[in-house]
Amino acid sequence: EFLDENGNALTVDEVQIEAFREPRCENFVTESDIIFRNTGIPTAAPTTTSPTKYYDMSYISAGSNLKCPSTGRLFKTIETSVEECHEFCFNMPGCNFFTHREADTMCIGCNLTNDSYLSGSSGFNAYEMTSIKDPNDFGYKMLRGDAGMDKKCNDRIEMTTAPTRDECYNMCKNNADCGWYTWGEVHAAIQYRGMCMLCRSDNGITSHSGFNTYEIIP
Repeated sequence: EFLDENGNALTVDEVQIEAFREPRCENFVTESDIIFRNTGIPTAAPTTTSPTKYYDMSYISAGSNLKCPSTGRLFKTIETSVEECHEFCFNMPGCNFFTHREADTMCIGCNLTNDSYLSGSSGFNAYEMTSIKDPNDFGYKMLRGDAGMDKKCNDRIEMTTAPTRDECYNMCKNNADCGWYTWGEVHAAIQYRGMCMLCRSDNGITSHSGFNTYEIIP
């Protein structure tokens, strides 16, 4: 639609007259003069792996000479800096506290009710997460809160290996019968690290140090 300077609609004939009056205007085009070569059916918008919400990646000090206790511990690994330890905790479902010791770069993450459950240990600094990743951004969560810690599932479809927890998750997600999976965490005994168990149900869950069991979020 063509409009004049006051916003009023003009017919094609009126536009021709206006174009003739304007020395700098040699021609004009209408919608019928334009050829749209892409006549295919519109494609769906691309999917994104971006988080469903913004995270400020924040944490606060929870004290010195304190560390994650054995109870509630999610991982124990080596991370050079506090920031790297924090990132490891952020990317671990359920992790809300982490502790780091600079002397040997030991990094421990845990799920605790509050900081009163931290245990005394010289050289460790403790931190509480104030920005925690939503389970929907993982696509999975720890079985029944923290009930999946140091547990493995036994109603198995398959037992294989996966370099990362997310790869084990993808194997489960892509199997129509799989709703739970167990992964050998980085702190597991070396022969169990990266072990991936795909399961039909959470029946018969048994204790096994270094394994965590997760359930797929529909």
